[in-house]
Amino acid sequence: MLKNRLIIGSFLIIALSLACYLNSISNPFLFDDLTLIKENRSIKSLDRIFLPDENRLYFRPITSLTLWADHKLFGDNPAGYRGHNILLHIIASLLVFIFLYRLSGSYYLSLLSGMIFSSHPIHSEVINMIALGRGYLYATIFSLISMICYIQAKRGGSKVSTFLVYMISGIASIFSILSNEIGLLTPIFIIAYEFSYSEGSSIKDIIFNKRCWLILSLALTPLIFFRSFLFKILSWGIDGLDLGLRGVPYLMVRYLSLLALPIRLSAWYQGMEIPSSVFTLEAISSFAIIIGILFFIYRVRGSKELLFPSISLMVGIFVISMRIMGGAPSPMGERWAYLPSVWFSLLIPLLFERARTKKEGKGLGYMRNGILVSLLGLYMVLSAQRNFVWSDSYRFWLDTVSKAPKSAVARNNLGTKYLQENRIKEASNELVLAVSLDPEYAIAHNNLGIAMDRLDKLDEAIEEYKRAIQLYPRYDNAYINMGNTYHKKGELDKAIEAQKEAIRLKPDIYTAHYNLANIYRDKGLFNEAIIEYDEAIRLNPGHADSHNNLGVIYMKKGMIGRAMKEHKKTILLNLNHTPAHKNLALAYMQIKDYNNAILEFNEVLKRAKGDIDSHNLLAVIYLDHLRDIKNGLYHLKESLRLKPDQKEAAQIRERIKRLDQ
Repeated sequence: MLKNRLIIGSFLIIALSLACYLNSISNPFLFDDLTLIKENRSIKSLDRIFLPDENRLYFRPITSLTLWADHKLFGDNPAGYRGHNILLHIIASLLVFIFLYRLSGSYYLSLLSGMIFSSHPIHSEVINMIALGRGYLYATIFSLISMICYIQAKRGGSKVSTFLVYMISGIASIFSILSNEIGLLTPIFIIAYEFSYSEGSSIKDIIFNKRCWLILSLALTPLIFFRSFLFKILSWGIDGLDLGLRGVPYLMVRYLSLLALPIRLSAWYQGMEIPSSVFTLEAISSFAIIIGILFFIYRVRGSKELLFPSISLMVGIFVISMRIMGGAPSPMGERWAYLPSVWFSLLIPLLFERARTKKEGKGLGYMRNGILVSLLGLYMVLSAQRNFVWSDSYRFWLDTVSKAPKSAVARNNLGTKYLQENRIKEASNELVLAVSLDPEYAIAHNNLGIAMDRLDKLDEAIEEYKRAIQLYPRYDNAYINMGNTYHKKGELDKAIEAQKEAIRLKPDIYTAHYNLANIYRDKGLFNEAIIEYDEAIRLNPGHADSHNNLGVIYMKKGMIGRAMKEHKKTILLNLNHTPAHKNLALAYMQIKDYNNAILEFNEVLKRAKGDIDSHNLLAVIYLDHLRDIKNGLYHLKESLRLKPDQKEAAQIRERIKRLDQ
């Protein structure tokens, strides 16, 4: 009977999770996923999977390994990656269900807890922010496994089996840390469990509990791989402590409010106004709320079922709120609350159960159940709505800006989206706001330079690129963009210098080689241009424009065969590459292969019906070489119809007049 109920409960949690998050499966890569997945070469091989990041601040090999596996399986298809995250969230939700069942023995309370966790809207970020969310998902899963095993081992068994289960608990704790640093909370949660459930034990007994220290020592082992992370924490200094006193209680209350009422969720909280002093109303009221919660925890100290999740929730929220002291770009992050939200999900049904009285009538029971069902329904709707926000880059950043209007990052990314949509004026407005909010934001200065270039404000564009480079001297993209603007201005020597500097900073960046080749081409240095086009193609064999432009150079040098070869490669890479079809047609004309030239010019006209040059050249082929007056006249008349005021209009009219006679 119990087994059947557990199976039914598991299916309900799975169904609810899918109902909440399945609509996110088709969402594209957004925000950090563009760089951490789509443009990240390190996940495309195993070379750096088991090494810390360049600054030795993080060591997340399990997360990196799973992203590598996803890349092998799904390539650049975000649906596969996000499906992986949804599956992990389902597993975490089932573990929450099992965890509370192991603690309380109550099927209905455990089921409700798992359903709250599975449907909570704050979790939409770990589902949709694939790369960063992945670490929190795995860390939470391994943390729950560690705690479930610890509780199971503590309840007894043979010495050998008990020791093995303790070891599994410790290893799971290590895996949690190797997924994300939030896993460091696992040993602390186990100590909180000992404190709550060890009746008659003193603090000293708990501190020197061998089981706790076994888990703790195993879990802390990976810290040797990212010890710089600890040094950074220790270097926060007086300013960091002052910010902590003002900001940590305030952020704790904000996190708790988002867990209790998850509205106005945002992907970025930069620009949030932290209390300027501990004596402001916000700081004092935050302190008062935290003290009230701590008083509640003290009052329920006799109820181990409430004490354990209450302590764990406050510890978890406290730790993630402390990130502000380290100068995190955004003071809050919804994904950071994923592991602490486990305790919130445990507390809600336990608190409702505690509110039950022996004399309670059916009416109150129905009301309480109605509230819980309504809460789950609200969570499901809010989760689905939040996933919809992540379904489009423009919608996503517009939503983020509306909730964090003082965020330079949000303004910059919305401006970048406007640039992609060629809404240049709107882009420049957002990017000007971004650099005014954060004058030292190099990326925003670079993007503002691109906007100024598009508005033909070339000198202003160059100044923005120079400012970006001043802030970040190794900013290769700023050098590339500055070189392009110098090229546009006709200052070719400065353009060459900028592109060469980009190549010096990042030799394998094919765009700089391609741009440098274009400059050499326009300067008449064809041999140098060929070398750079060849290098761009070596670095990116699929870059169609490099093949096409290389073909143009070969044509200029009279190397028709090589030119045709490059134009054909271009068309193989991109069938709709109109310039390549046109250049190939010109090459066919050079070798007097007029039938193939006609075919290629017709391909051009399929894609660019208003191309009068193709009509004029087709007229030349038909009239001067094939003696086909009918088709020749058609193309002359079509050219004149499309552009009556073209330079050769008088000559075309005269020729049409003669042919019509």
